[in-house]
Amino acid sequence: MSIPESITELETKLLTTNRDDERIPLLLALCRKLANRDDRRAFSLAEEAYHLQIRRNRQTPEALSTLAQALNLMSLCLYRLSDYHQSLQRAEDALAFAAEANDEIQLAEAQMNLGRAMWSFGSYETSISAYGEALSLYHRNGNSDGTAQAFNNIGTVYRSQGNYDDAIAAYQKCLKIWELAGEEYGVAQVLNNLGNIYNETGKYNDALDVYQQSLALFKKCKDLVSELGLMHNIGNIFAHLGDYARALEYYQSELMLSREHHLAQGESFALDGIGQVYFKLGDYAQARSFFEQGLKLAEEMGDKVSIGESLINIASAHQIQGELDDAKRVFERSLHLFREVGHQFGEGLALHGLGSTYRHLGDAGSAYHFLNESLTLRQTLGDKRGMCEDYLEIGKFYQTFPEFRPIAD
Repeated sequence: MSIPESITELETKLLTTNRDDERIPLLLALCRKLANRDDRRAFSLAEEAYHLQIRRNRQTPEALSTLAQALNLMSLCLYRLSDYHQSLQRAEDALAFAAEANDEIQLAEAQMNLGRAMWSFGSYETSISAYGEALSLYHRNGNSDGTAQAFNNIGTVYRSQGNYDDAIAAYQKCLKIWELAGEEYGVAQVLNNLGNIYNETGKYNDALDVYQQSLALFKKCKDLVSELGLMHNIGNIFAHLGDYARALEYYQSELMLSREHHLAQGESFALDGIGQVYFKLGDYAQARSFFEQGLKLAEEMGDKVSIGESLINIASAHQIQGELDDAKRVFERSLHLFREVGHQFGEGLALHGLGSTYRHLGDAGSAYHFLNESLTLRQTLGDKRGMCEDYLEIGKFYQTFPEFRPIAD
């Protein structure tokens, strides 16, 4: 059976067949098409394929490979939905089926999913190890696209650690593979990631240059979701440069396109960006209004990480307006959510916010506790930017409480 190319053709074909052996590959193909556009539906399709294969046959190598493939797709969808614990579980199950089938490509895919989950948990060395396993498997099987993607993901882990030289080296290896293959979508991905490094290191003009190159390629590839992400990144650069009118122009275009195409995640990001501009302009009431709209969308999507990030923004607006009890309450809620999903980067943000809020409240003991906890976590993660924020806030703490001495345990 030939597999149709378009989403419409795949959906039509699924409506016309009840045979499990025909539905399974169609479901998996449609899942791949919808991934990153509608991950909840994509997950459901992969899950249906998995159960159909279990019902039909789970003993042959081909069946085991199909089960691993379905689990890997479920893992990727769950990762994008910020359900990292369930994503990790599906990846481990996929690893077992792929090993039994001796399917090295699905083994590599499972290692990639393990790497993503461990990166989200802040277990960077474990993440790099998993990506390294995937890299070896892809390379051994002559899978250049997988090899490039593994280098790309390794670069992102190094970037999270603030290890920018190694991150750039990994990205350059990835870029070379995709350029030689004429893989414009992959080139666009890695240019975006290089732009993120330039952004984080204050090289805003360099970041703007590669972001614009990446945006043009994503437009050429007709990938609207990635196009919206680049529009957001370019808006961030203009915000860093203090050109708030241009920043708003990009965020508002992102918002309009997201609403036009019913892309809730893009709409949520755009609302956050607009809120950040008003926050920097000192219009905190307007900023909070946009943050709250973003929160409502994140709650509708059930995306706990996005909910937590919106709560951080709202709490920050409360704090700067002197509404300290409200700030404390909202930071505490975000901390609970980030811990629930195992998102340690967000946990650091919430701990820092609580420490700062307690300093403003005059509670030296609580402020010291949360700031110290934040710093310890960020040191463990290798989050250099977060560590700098904590050291600055700890400096302010000792200016506020010059006589403070921590009580020994």
